[in-house]
Amino acid sequence: MKNKKRLIIGCCCVVLVILAIILVNFGHKMKYEKIARKTAERTLQRETEESEVKASKLKYLSTFYNNTSNSYKVSYYTKYDHLDKKENMWALIEVYISGYTSKVETVSYTRYGLEFKESDVIADGHPREKTVEDEDGTWTKVN
Repeated sequence: MKNKKRLIIGCCCVVLVILAIILVNFGHKMKYEKIARKTAERTLQRETEESEVKASKLKYLSTFYNNTSNSYKVSYYTKYDHLDKKENMWALIEVYISGYTSKVETVSYTRYGLEFKESDVIADGHPREKTVEDEDGTWTKVN
């Protein structure tokens, strides 16, 4: 009987630890997602007002973390059309957030013309690899 109680208590402890880890990771994702989405929406609004285009809702792609600079890169994409004609053009918005201060460092806005498809934009903003290297260092996929 004592062994069953110990086993049940041990299993409950393991489950609680796993739940705590999941909640912490989810909380970090939501923290940076909220900051990044707000910034990306403002950037998209500014870009669409200046160029007289209508954009659809932003779609989340991925979040990468750079251990060297302690920064996060959150990527979104959207489809947009000119007001006078229907064209499938795309935009990729990447928001860089400092891991130290949780503030936006820079925003990258890239337009894709008519020759690009949605899959091209997704491939640029959401690589399949878990780690990606560029001039800023090594980026590890968070989710």
